[in-house]
Amino acid sequence: MPLSSQSPDASSPGGVRLYVAMMASIVPLLALAIAWLLWDKPLPDTVATHWSGTEPDGFSTTTTFLAIVGALCVVFAATAVGVTARTIATGRDCDSALWLPTAAVLSWTFASAAILSVSLTIAAGSAEEARLSWWIIVPLLSLAWGAGTYWVAPKGPAALITDSPKPENPIAASESAVWIAHVRNALAGWLAAATAGAALLMALIGEWWLAPFFVLLTIFGGMFASVTVQVDGRGLSLRSWGIRWRTISLDSITHAGVIDVRPAEWGGWGYRLGVRGTAVVVRAGEAIALERKDARPFVVTVDGAATGAALLNDLGALATD
Repeated sequence: MPLSSQSPDASSPGGVRLYVAMMASIVPLLALAIAWLLWDKPLPDTVATHWSGTEPDGFSTTTTFLAIVGALCVVFAATAVGVTARTIATGRDCDSALWLPTAAVLSWTFASAAILSVSLTIAAGSAEEARLSWWIIVPLLSLAWGAGTYWVAPKGPAALITDSPKPENPIAASESAVWIAHVRNALAGWLAAATAGAALLMALIGEWWLAPFFVLLTIFGGMFASVTVQVDGRGLSLRSWGIRWRTISLDSITHAGVIDVRPAEWGGWGYRLGVRGTAVVVRAGEAIALERKDARPFVVTVDGAATGAALLNDLGALATD
Protein backbone atom coordinates (compact mmCIF):
# COMPACT_ATOMS: atom_id res chain seq x y z
CA MET A 1 0.00 0.00 0.00
CA PRO A 2 2.47 2.65 -1.05
CA LEU A 3 1.96 6.34 -1.41
CA SER A 4 1.87 7.25 -5.06
CA SER A 5 4.24 10.12 -5.85
CA GLN A 6 5.27 10.55 -9.44
CA SER A 7 8.78 11.95 -9.78
CA PRO A 8 9.56 14.07 -12.84
CA ASP A 9 11.10 12.35 -15.84
CA ALA A 10 14.41 13.81 -16.97
CA SER A 11 12.93 14.93 -20.30
CA SER A 12 9.68 16.33 -18.88
CA PRO A 13 9.13 20.00 -17.97
CA GLY A 14 9.31 18.96 -14.31
CA GLY A 15 12.62 17.22 -15.01
CA VAL A 16 14.04 20.39 -16.57
CA ARG A 17 12.97 22.36 -13.51
CA LEU A 18 14.62 19.76 -11.31
CA TYR A 19 17.95 20.27 -13.11
CA VAL A 20 17.60 24.06 -12.89
CA ALA A 21 16.96 23.82 -9.15
CA MET A 22 19.99 21.55 -8.81
CA MET A 23 22.18 24.15 -10.56
CA ALA A 24 21.25 26.71 -7.89
CA SER A 25 23.67 24.92 -5.55
CA ILE A 26 26.40 24.56 -8.17
CA VAL A 27 26.43 28.17 -9.45
CA PRO A 28 27.81 29.65 -6.16
CA LEU A 29 30.62 27.06 -6.22
CA LEU A 30 31.43 28.03 -9.81
CA ALA A 31 31.37 31.71 -8.85
CA LEU A 32 33.88 31.02 -6.07
CA ALA A 33 36.14 29.17 -8.52
CA ILE A 34 35.94 31.99 -11.07
CA ALA A 35 36.67 34.59 -8.39
CA TRP A 36 39.77 32.64 -7.37
CA LEU A 37 40.98 32.68 -10.97
CA LEU A 38 40.38 36.43 -11.29
CA TRP A 39 41.96 37.53 -8.00
CA ASP A 40 45.44 39.02 -8.24
CA LYS A 41 48.07 36.62 -7.00
CA PRO A 42 49.54 36.12 -4.54
CA LEU A 43 46.52 36.39 -2.27
CA PRO A 44 46.92 38.10 1.13
CA ASP A 45 48.00 35.78 3.92
CA THR A 46 45.08 36.85 6.14
CA VAL A 47 41.51 37.84 5.32
CA ALA A 48 38.70 39.37 7.35
CA THR A 49 36.12 36.67 8.06
CA HIS A 50 33.89 38.19 10.75
CA TRP A 51 32.44 41.65 11.05
CA SER A 52 31.13 43.89 13.80
CA GLY A 53 28.95 46.29 11.89
CA THR A 54 31.08 47.23 8.89
CA GLU A 55 34.48 46.73 10.53
CA PRO A 56 36.28 43.37 10.79
CA ASP A 57 36.78 41.77 14.18
CA GLY A 58 37.67 38.24 13.10
CA PHE A 59 40.42 36.99 10.81
CA SER A 60 41.64 33.75 9.25
CA THR A 61 44.45 32.55 7.07
CA THR A 62 43.33 32.81 3.47
CA THR A 63 44.29 29.29 2.45
CA THR A 64 42.47 27.66 5.36
CA PHE A 65 39.41 29.84 4.96
CA LEU A 66 39.04 29.16 1.23
CA ALA A 67 39.71 25.45 1.69
CA ILE A 68 36.97 25.10 4.30
CA VAL A 69 34.42 27.17 2.37
CA GLY A 70 35.29 25.41 -0.88
CA ALA A 71 34.85 21.99 0.73
CA LEU A 72 31.49 22.99 2.20
CA CYS A 73 30.27 24.29 -1.16
CA VAL A 74 31.33 21.02 -2.79
CA VAL A 75 29.28 19.14 -0.18
CA PHE A 76 26.23 21.32 -0.83
CA ALA A 77 26.57 20.88 -4.59
CA ALA A 78 27.06 17.13 -4.20
CA THR A 79 23.93 16.95 -2.04
CA ALA A 80 21.92 18.68 -4.75
CA VAL A 81 23.30 16.37 -7.43
CA GLY A 82 22.61 13.32 -5.27
CA VAL A 83 19.00 14.31 -4.55
CA THR A 84 18.42 15.01 -8.24
CA ALA A 85 19.99 11.74 -9.38
CA ARG A 86 18.05 9.73 -6.81
CA THR A 87 14.76 11.39 -7.77
CA ILE A 88 15.29 10.63 -11.47
CA ALA A 89 16.76 7.15 -11.04
CA THR A 90 14.40 5.69 -8.44
CA GLY A 91 11.18 7.47 -9.33
CA ARG A 92 10.67 8.19 -5.63
CA ASP A 93 9.73 11.56 -4.26
CA CYS A 94 12.97 12.51 -2.47
CA ASP A 95 11.68 15.89 -1.22
CA SER A 96 13.68 17.82 -3.80
CA ALA A 97 11.60 20.91 -2.94
CA LEU A 98 13.08 20.69 0.58
CA TRP A 99 16.70 19.65 0.02
CA LEU A 100 17.53 21.66 -3.13
CA PRO A 101 16.53 25.08 -1.70
CA THR A 102 18.37 24.29 1.53
CA ALA A 103 21.56 23.39 -0.33
CA ALA A 104 21.18 26.48 -2.53
CA VAL A 105 20.85 28.84 0.47
CA LEU A 106 23.88 27.39 2.22
CA SER A 107 25.98 27.35 -0.95
CA TRP A 108 25.18 30.99 -1.75
CA THR A 109 25.80 32.12 1.84
CA PHE A 110 29.24 30.51 2.21
CA ALA A 111 30.47 31.21 -1.34
CA SER A 112 29.41 34.88 -1.28
CA ALA A 113 30.93 35.40 2.17
CA ALA A 114 34.26 33.97 0.97
CA ILE A 115 34.26 36.05 -2.22
CA LEU A 116 33.47 39.22 -0.27
CA SER A 117 36.04 38.55 2.46
CA VAL A 118 38.91 38.04 0.02
CA SER A 119 37.84 40.77 -2.42
CA LEU A 120 37.39 43.42 0.27
CA THR A 121 40.70 42.50 1.87
CA ILE A 122 42.48 42.80 -1.49
CA ALA A 123 40.78 46.14 -2.22
CA ALA A 124 41.68 47.59 1.21
CA GLY A 125 45.27 46.36 1.13
CA SER A 126 44.99 44.53 4.47
CA ALA A 127 42.45 42.54 6.42
CA GLU A 128 42.34 45.15 9.19
CA GLU A 129 41.38 47.94 6.76
CA ALA A 130 38.64 45.99 4.96
CA ARG A 131 35.14 47.50 5.25
CA LEU A 132 31.92 45.62 4.63
CA SER A 133 29.53 48.56 4.05
CA TRP A 134 26.48 47.73 1.93
CA TRP A 135 28.07 44.52 0.62
CA ILE A 136 26.45 42.77 3.57
CA ILE A 137 23.33 42.59 1.38
CA VAL A 138 24.98 40.01 -0.89
CA PRO A 139 25.05 37.08 1.61
CA LEU A 140 21.53 38.00 2.73
CA LEU A 141 20.32 37.50 -0.83
CA SER A 142 20.72 33.79 -0.15
CA LEU A 143 17.14 33.84 1.16
CA ALA A 144 15.85 35.15 -2.16
CA TRP A 145 18.07 32.61 -3.97
CA GLY A 146 16.57 29.81 -1.89
CA ALA A 147 13.02 31.08 -2.45
CA GLY A 148 13.64 31.12 -6.19
CA THR A 149 15.02 27.59 -6.04
CA TYR A 150 11.94 26.43 -4.16
CA TRP A 151 9.70 28.07 -6.76
CA VAL A 152 11.58 26.36 -9.60
CA ALA A 153 11.87 22.93 -8.00
CA PRO A 154 9.12 20.55 -9.13
CA LYS A 155 6.57 19.68 -6.51
CA GLY A 156 4.87 16.42 -7.28
CA PRO A 157 1.18 15.80 -6.74
CA ALA A 158 -0.06 15.39 -3.20
CA ALA A 159 0.68 11.95 -1.86
CA LEU A 160 -2.25 9.59 -2.36
CA ILE A 161 -2.82 6.17 -0.85
CA THR A 162 -3.50 3.69 -3.62
CA ASP A 163 -4.77 0.85 -1.39
CA SER A 164 -6.30 0.55 2.05
CA PRO A 165 -5.93 -2.46 4.38
CA LYS A 166 -9.08 -4.08 5.74
CA PRO A 167 -9.36 -5.96 9.05
CA GLU A 168 -9.58 -9.75 8.97
CA ASN A 169 -12.48 -9.64 11.44
CA PRO A 170 -14.54 -6.46 10.89
CA ILE A 171 -16.20 -5.08 13.99
CA ALA A 172 -19.99 -4.92 14.25
CA ALA A 173 -21.92 -1.68 14.49
CA SER A 174 -22.67 -2.38 18.16
CA GLU A 175 -19.02 -3.02 19.02
CA SER A 176 -16.12 -0.73 19.80
CA ALA A 177 -12.41 -1.31 19.38
CA VAL A 178 -9.16 0.33 20.45
CA TRP A 179 -5.67 -0.27 19.07
CA ILE A 180 -2.62 1.05 20.91
CA ALA A 181 1.00 0.78 19.79
CA HIS A 182 4.27 2.40 20.80
CA VAL A 183 7.23 3.57 18.78
CA ARG A 184 10.54 4.47 20.39
CA ASN A 185 13.84 6.04 19.43
CA ALA A 186 16.64 5.30 21.89
CA LEU A 187 18.93 8.02 20.52
CA ALA A 188 16.25 10.67 21.09
CA GLY A 189 15.92 9.41 24.65
CA TRP A 190 19.66 9.69 25.29
CA LEU A 191 19.71 13.18 23.78
CA ALA A 192 16.82 14.23 26.00
CA ALA A 193 18.71 12.92 29.03
CA ALA A 194 21.82 14.82 27.94
CA THR A 195 19.95 18.11 27.54
CA ALA A 196 18.27 17.58 30.93
CA GLY A 197 21.73 17.17 32.44
CA ALA A 198 22.89 20.31 30.65
CA ALA A 199 19.93 22.25 32.09
CA LEU A 200 20.85 21.11 35.61
CA LEU A 201 24.49 22.00 35.02
CA MET A 202 23.59 25.49 33.82
CA ALA A 203 21.52 26.04 36.95
CA LEU A 204 24.32 24.81 39.24
CA ILE A 205 26.99 27.05 37.70
CA GLY A 206 24.71 30.10 37.79
CA GLU A 207 23.93 30.34 34.07
CA TRP A 208 20.19 30.47 34.72
CA TRP A 209 19.39 32.14 31.41
CA LEU A 210 20.57 29.03 29.52
CA ALA A 211 18.68 26.51 31.65
CA PRO A 212 15.21 27.16 30.11
CA PHE A 213 16.66 26.60 26.63
CA PHE A 214 17.92 23.13 27.58
CA VAL A 215 14.66 22.35 29.38
CA LEU A 216 12.74 23.07 26.18
CA LEU A 217 15.12 20.87 24.23
CA THR A 218 14.52 18.10 26.77
CA ILE A 219 10.74 18.40 26.50
CA PHE A 220 10.53 18.57 22.72
CA GLY A 221 13.32 16.07 22.13
CA GLY A 222 11.83 13.64 24.61
CA MET A 223 8.47 13.86 22.84
CA PHE A 224 9.95 11.76 20.05
CA ALA A 225 11.85 9.34 22.26
CA SER A 226 8.60 7.44 22.82
CA VAL A 227 5.29 8.10 21.07
CA THR A 228 2.05 6.22 21.79
CA VAL A 229 -0.28 5.85 18.82
CA GLN A 230 -3.93 5.09 19.54
CA VAL A 231 -6.76 4.29 17.14
CA ASP A 232 -10.37 4.29 18.40
CA GLY A 233 -13.78 5.68 17.54
CA ARG A 234 -12.44 9.23 17.76
CA GLY A 235 -9.74 8.66 15.16
CA LEU A 236 -5.96 8.54 15.55
CA SER A 237 -4.19 10.22 18.45
CA LEU A 238 -0.57 10.65 19.57
CA ARG A 239 0.72 10.90 23.12
CA SER A 240 4.11 11.68 24.61
CA TRP A 241 4.98 12.10 28.27
CA GLY A 242 1.45 10.72 28.89
CA ILE A 243 -0.07 13.81 27.24
CA ARG A 244 -2.23 13.65 24.13
CA TRP A 245 -0.79 16.28 21.77
CA ARG A 246 -2.24 15.47 18.35
CA THR A 247 -5.55 13.98 17.25
CA ILE A 248 -6.76 13.31 13.71
CA SER A 249 -10.53 12.98 13.97
CA LEU A 250 -12.17 9.97 12.34
CA ASP A 251 -14.57 12.07 10.28
CA SER A 252 -11.63 13.94 8.67
CA ILE A 253 -9.97 10.73 7.42
CA THR A 254 -10.80 9.57 3.90
CA HIS A 255 -8.85 6.33 4.20
CA ALA A 256 -5.71 4.90 5.76
CA GLY A 257 -2.82 2.94 4.34
CA VAL A 258 0.70 1.78 5.11
CA ILE A 259 3.93 3.17 3.66
CA ASP A 260 7.64 2.70 4.22
CA VAL A 261 9.23 5.88 5.61
CA ARG A 262 12.82 6.91 5.07
CA PRO A 263 13.68 9.84 7.37
CA ALA A 264 16.00 11.47 4.80
CA GLU A 265 13.11 11.70 2.35
CA TRP A 266 10.98 13.55 4.87
CA GLY A 267 13.66 15.95 6.02
CA GLY A 268 14.83 14.01 9.09
CA TRP A 269 13.28 12.87 12.36
CA GLY A 270 10.62 14.49 14.51
CA TYR A 271 7.60 16.50 13.41
CA ARG A 272 8.10 17.11 9.69
CA LEU A 273 6.25 19.49 7.40
CA GLY A 274 7.07 18.61 3.79
CA VAL A 275 5.67 19.06 0.33
CA ARG A 276 4.08 15.60 0.54
CA GLY A 277 2.32 16.14 3.85
CA THR A 278 2.87 16.15 7.60
CA ALA A 279 4.79 13.33 9.27
CA VAL A 280 5.81 12.24 12.74
CA VAL A 281 9.03 10.36 12.06
CA VAL A 282 10.36 8.53 15.12
CA ARG A 283 12.30 5.91 13.18
CA ALA A 284 12.60 4.45 9.70
CA GLY A 285 10.21 1.76 8.55
CA GLU A 286 6.49 1.12 8.38
CA ALA A 287 4.04 3.91 9.06
CA ILE A 288 0.33 4.66 9.02
CA ALA A 289 -0.52 7.11 6.25
CA LEU A 290 -3.81 9.00 6.36
CA GLU A 291 -5.51 10.63 3.42
CA ARG A 292 -7.64 13.47 4.82
CA LYS A 293 -10.50 15.66 3.69
CA ASP A 294 -9.37 19.21 2.88
CA ALA A 295 -5.94 18.63 4.47
CA ARG A 296 -2.55 17.25 3.55
CA PRO A 297 -1.72 13.58 4.19
CA PHE A 298 -0.60 12.71 7.71
CA VAL A 299 1.99 10.00 8.39
CA VAL A 300 3.25 8.49 11.64
CA THR A 301 5.83 5.72 11.97
CA VAL A 302 4.67 2.90 14.23
CA ASP A 303 4.97 -0.87 14.60
CA GLY A 304 1.98 -2.87 13.37
CA ALA A 305 0.91 -0.04 11.07
CA ALA A 306 -1.27 -2.31 8.92
CA THR A 307 -3.40 -3.28 11.93
CA GLY A 308 -3.94 0.33 12.96
CA ALA A 309 -4.73 1.43 9.41
CA ALA A 310 -7.19 -1.45 8.94
CA LEU A 311 -9.06 -0.53 12.12
CA LEU A 312 -9.27 3.10 11.04
CA ASN A 313 -10.77 2.06 7.71
CA ASP A 314 -13.25 -0.23 9.49
CA LEU A 315 -14.28 2.45 11.96
CA GLY A 316 -14.60 4.98 9.18
CA ALA A 317 -16.83 2.66 7.16
CA LEU A 318 -19.10 2.09 10.18
CA ALA A 319 -19.34 5.82 10.82
CA THR A 320 -20.58 6.48 7.30
CA ASP A 321 -23.12 3.64 7.22
